[in-house]
Amino acid sequence: MKPSEWDEFLKQLPNAHILQSREWGEFKAGFGWKPVYLLVSQSGKYPNIGVPGSLKRLPFGFSMGYIAKGPPGELCMEVGPQACKPLWLEVDQISRREHAVFLKWEPDMWELAQGSNTVQIPLGFRFSPQSIQPKQTILVDLRQTEPEILDRMKQKTRYNIRLAQKKGVTVAPCEDSTRSTA
Repeated sequence: MKPSEWDEFLKQLPNAHILQSREWGEFKAGFGWKPVYLLVSQSGKYPNIGVPGSLKRLPFGFSMGYIAKGPPGELCMEVGPQACKPLWLEVDQISRREHAVFLKWEPDMWELAQGSNTVQIPLGFRFSPQSIQPKQTILVDLRQTEPEILDRMKQKTRYNIRLAQKKGVTVAPCEDSTRSTA
């Protein structure tokens, strides 16, 4: 698929996530991931349904797959599970062809993240207690003092922040809008 096709597909969706973008896939490619964008034609309100994914090579010719925040928004819920079946079958075929030992899927659906029984999970997926992406957005009131902010964090988070400081990790504002400094 041409990159412009994926960009056009995302533009038609009201709640597309940055982790579904081609730019995010290109960024991840710099860390050894192979971006995969899959569009499946269907009829109805949306002429296509798609999923952004990535593959990472593992030893011995295997790979692992990852789908972040896809299918975009609650698209499969809106068009119905049967409309999404061809998409999941194609994902399965790609995973097998690439010798993926597993596929981690983190949908952009609050109900699935919470383990609700109202959503059908396709093709034998099962819930995992581990997640890569945060399941929720956390707002931090930056008007608080640093000790107050740290006090509201888990002990392990505070430990990791202090460890990073000891190892010389710094975060600073950057004047250049094309890159950030950390």
